Amino acid sequence: MGRWNLVSTRPEGRVEAMAVDRLVGAVEEVTSDAASCAKDPTRDFTRNRKIPLPRVLWTIICWGQDTVGIELLDAVGWNGETPKASALCQQLSKLGDDVMPRVNGAFLSRCPVVPYAREFRAYGVDGTDVQLPPSMDPRTRVRSGTGDSEHNECHPTCMYDLARGTFEDMVWQGSKEQNEPEAFCELVDRTDPGTDERGRPLTALFLGDRNYTSYNTIHHLLEAGASFVLRGRDDWVERLVGEDKLPKGEFDVTIERILVRTRSTKSRTRPDEPEIYRQINHDTKLDAIPRGSRGEWPVTLRIVRKRVRGRDGDRKRGHSKSKWLNIVTNLTDTREYTAEWLVKTYKLRWGHEVGYRHLKYTVGALVPKTRDYDRARTEFWGRLILYNACSVGSSRALARGGRKGRKHVRPADVTTAFKGMMRILRGIKVRLEEVCAKNTHVAEPGRHFARKEIRKSNHGLGYRHS
Repeated sequence: MGRWNLVSTRPEGRVEAMAVDRLVGAVEEVTSDAASCAKDPTRDFTRNRKIPLPRVLWTIICWGQDTVGIELLDAVGWNGETPKASALCQQLSKLGDDVMPRVNGAFLSRCPVVPYAREFRAYGVDGTDVQLPPSMDPRTRVRSGTGDSEHNECHPTCMYDLARGTFEDMVWQGSKEQNEPEAFCELVDRTDPGTDERGRPLTALFLGDRNYTSYNTIHHLLEAGASFVLRGRDDWVERLVGEDKLPKGEFDVTIERILVRTRSTKSRTRPDEPEIYRQINHDTKLDAIPRGSRGEWPVTLRIVRKRVRGRDGDRKRGHSKSKWLNIVTNLTDTREYTAEWLVKTYKLRWGHEVGYRHLKYTVGALVPKTRDYDRARTEFWGRLILYNACSVGSSRALARGGRKGRKHVRPADVTTAFKGMMRILRGIKVRLEEVCAKNTHVAEPGRHFARKEIRKSNHGLGYRHS
């Protein structure tokens, strides 16, 4: 793999070396059968080229935020024999759509599973926007705001393992075809939570924001045998419970409902209980009841409404200090899964938002290098794999955090840890634990910093320590 041959420059840390070995093993496993990686197995990757298949994948995973040509010079060497960027683009166009997901799956299968609450695999699902260079692709061409200008944008929806800190899966959509609930259902249908260290099967626990709380997503979750803790909109909860039966203030209720598409009571199985039926529109997507069908779909849900404390900066910006949180779940055991436990579990979803921040600004997935729709998806998968390798490789350095003899707990800087791990993957010698122990910041328990307005524009709202 050229100058990025990590076997010859083994990291000093045990966890970092294990992460490198797992990633190298995943790339070698997938590329061992070149025909399975090619769009045309009879032609693609059948001859030796300047950029062989393993180096193609490793370059996509490990390149930085420079141009393609400069990244190739760093990977192969600064000499006249370095292949041009067009050679790499030709090799990228030969890759199948499932190659990078297979590399990610092979890498994660080598990493230990981290259960949540001993019986769950906690997944957060959310989408984000990725801007592409200008092109005329109709799938990505969208209008900018209220003006006449246009730009290109894609919308990946990712599934994030909140306990392990890794991106597990992704659905790539253009902005024209963006549909987050449909992507959510697709991710749920192909999720396998696996087992814990003792071989006991785990249950998938999905956390989602208000955009994913719909009848169809709940149907897919129940069909997959998964648990869920979703945030519901006020109007959605009121329609489901009933405005006349909705308790005031905080409440924790378990309700049974039967969804139908027709108003006819002749075909209903329980006509003497009209209060448990809820009619949905014919255009509402619900795979359990096809459009035009007289079928029924019974469902039992638990609805929890709690008042939670707002952020410190909300008061300054004119918002209330506290707010209401609606939680929709199928965990109906109120003794084992209390309302406080559900709120605490839902707040774990913020780890996915932090993961997106480091994925974009630290790892470099904010703006892809290509304008092509398929190659942008391949490049984004490479960013996800790089993020996972950095998260797994720097876990020990971040966990140990703090320097000896200090009064306060000093967690390590995630950005510094990730950037150090990225250089380790490039073959640069880095003492990651020592660097993370030095680059720390004080974080006292219960200490919060209010959001401070440093400029008049809305973009000038940032967190400051003073």
